[in-house]
Amino acid sequence: MKKIGIVTLYGMNNHGNKLQNYAVHELLQEYGYQTESIVCEKEIIKPRLKIIFKKIMAVTGDKKYQRWRSFYKFTRKHTPTRYFYSKNGLFQEKIAKDYTYFVTGSDQVWNPETIKRGRANYFLRFAKREQRICLSPSMGVQHVAREDEFDLKKGLNGFRYLSIREEAGKEIIEQLIGQSAQVLLDPTMVLDKAKWMKIAGNASKTVGKKYIFKLFLDPISEERNKEIIELAKKEELEIIDLSDKASVYYTLGPEQFLSLIEGAELVCTDSFHAVAFSINFNIPFYAFKRISKNDVSNHMASRIETILKKFNLENRTEQYFCAKTYGECDFSSANKILLTERERFRSFLQKCLNQQELNECNIMNVDERICTGCSACVVACPISCIQMKENEEGFLYPRIDREQCTQCGLCTKVCPCINPPSKEKEIVDAYAVYSKDQDVLLNSSSGGVFHGLAQRCIRLGGVVYGAMFNEQFEVVHAGVNKIEDISKLQRSKYVQSNVNLVFAEVKELLEKEVPVLFTGTTCQVAGLKNFLNKEYNHLYTMDFVCHGVPSPRVFRHYKEQKRRNQSIQDISFRDKTKGWEEFSFTIVLDDGEKYVGKKREDPYFNAFIKNILLRNSCYHCGFKGKSRCSDITVADFWGIKNLLPEMYCKDGVSLVLCQNERGEQMFKDIASSYEVKKLVVSKKHEESNSAIYASMVKPEGRDMFFKKFYLEPDCKTIENSLSSIKKKNIVIRALRKAKRIGKGIIKNR
Repeated sequence: MKKIGIVTLYGMNNHGNKLQNYAVHELLQEYGYQTESIVCEKEIIKPRLKIIFKKIMAVTGDKKYQRWRSFYKFTRKHTPTRYFYSKNGLFQEKIAKDYTYFVTGSDQVWNPETIKRGRANYFLRFAKREQRICLSPSMGVQHVAREDEFDLKKGLNGFRYLSIREEAGKEIIEQLIGQSAQVLLDPTMVLDKAKWMKIAGNASKTVGKKYIFKLFLDPISEERNKEIIELAKKEELEIIDLSDKASVYYTLGPEQFLSLIEGAELVCTDSFHAVAFSINFNIPFYAFKRISKNDVSNHMASRIETILKKFNLENRTEQYFCAKTYGECDFSSANKILLTERERFRSFLQKCLNQQELNECNIMNVDERICTGCSACVVACPISCIQMKENEEGFLYPRIDREQCTQCGLCTKVCPCINPPSKEKEIVDAYAVYSKDQDVLLNSSSGGVFHGLAQRCIRLGGVVYGAMFNEQFEVVHAGVNKIEDISKLQRSKYVQSNVNLVFAEVKELLEKEVPVLFTGTTCQVAGLKNFLNKEYNHLYTMDFVCHGVPSPRVFRHYKEQKRRNQSIQDISFRDKTKGWEEFSFTIVLDDGEKYVGKKREDPYFNAFIKNILLRNSCYHCGFKGKSRCSDITVADFWGIKNLLPEMYCKDGVSLVLCQNERGEQMFKDIASSYEVKKLVVSKKHEESNSAIYASMVKPEGRDMFFKKFYLEPDCKTIENSLSSIKKKNIVIRALRKAKRIGKGIIKNR
């Protein structure tokens, strides 16, 4: 049976919280799904002991725990719940296989002021993108503090469809990520009164006389409280105050809450759900602005403002409180609107529940954790409704204009993450190589193979594409057709390049039968091959073995601090002044000053090789392996001093893998300019450059680094993150060593 896991605020003795959760269960079950609320806890025993303690206290007559017991029983009876456990309190990705979808909401699951820990749970970061549904969640604030922007941007960008419960939340989403969200009903209003009465208690019948239902989650002013009391006296109404801890009604659970609202003559409240049920049940009410303890208007008022405006009931706020006309509440317009809004809600939900079938054929189907940012989808779109936008970490991701999209599906067809191009079955040949030309060798990252291939293409009358610095020293893909310009494309750039519209340029040249050599990461070559969707005899491709691509945003801020208000003349990530193996990161400024950072000491480079700066897709790259979709693959031949000492060169040696006969011919055409040694690739060669086969391991502090860097984009943030990871590694190594020693002692006994 199809199954949905529901993530919402848990463990709260709040009527609205429990009833919205019940409503979500009921609505999803209408579509044929089995449902469970899912909860992640850090400990197993302690929470169970707390429950036993609370049950005992409830039996002793303690009202606080009797109230808890009412909510606990409701949860057990009406909202099946499954518990998971992890040390950090976050759901693990492995649970995704147990469910068809996950739903977050409704309630204030996205409130940045109250949800400080475990935010990833409420944005369903553990699930695949096509499994995520946000069902009328609430932010409960008017503005988002800068320190909360990073988490919200990251979370919001992970949903294919967005909904929210209040207008203020919609505006926040548009400001943060530039996307539109549908403002939907709270789920409690989608179920009609008849369905709610099936679980309602009989508390209203036990009151014995007509009454005013009163519920205030924050203290009410003395003036307003006096007005309610005077109205009750005048109309001979009792006041049932559910928030009064001394009242016999304080311990009542969600079922009795429904009954008391349904039977009331008037509801006076600052509770969103008390207002929602009053409208749903057509009970006269007055909504009061929630006031915090220091008399400052609470941000949460936006939810009530939205619901009153939506149902044309703005005259039911406290400023219109009137003893004479309290019962004159016209719901005729509200009831018509309610029917329409229920249809909108169900339409949104149906769309979300269809997203794993054929629903939308566009690039938003791709999980952001695997998207490589190759830009193939952008150039494939026939109506240009896709743009690459920088996310909160500084990486480019496709964003689609849904209103323009025609669902042609071309963007998904060219996506190499969805449709990876076929690889060659086995490499033709492998070589150890370095250039005989010392200038070429010193101006290259390793053995200088690219220079020879580029020369070959240009001499054929072609254009060479690769990564280069633009005038602002941003890394972009661009083409050159002059031999003297090849140097612009040489040397590694440890930043993800912006491919922009280069694939379209390449296609235009190929259609004119102009030879093209395209070089880039394996995923970029795969993106180009998919976009072209046909073989061209004069297309030559070269990829390089990639450690992973760092964030352009981090590099942008880093170089800005290093230049100290001067102009940059040159940047080299692989300066070979002290040799290939002891290269350094250098920045040359316009006054001749030169920053030199050793590869193990420069903060940016150190963070790169420790995998902190990489794109998320690099931690589970789908393009690794000896066999690739390019014609030729090049890499640093690390370890050659031990493997092939006779081919060692202190200025650099390349490992060349010819993927097919075309690649073999490309290499043969330039081989005379190089020192070459043919090899049979063995396990030793594989171990010397693990990046050929294996993705980098995501360090534990990676996500926290990007969050900190979003707030404080400077070198110190990088250094602090490196220091933190170093300390953790020291502790881990010490614990492992202690464990080995302990095992040895036990064994020797």
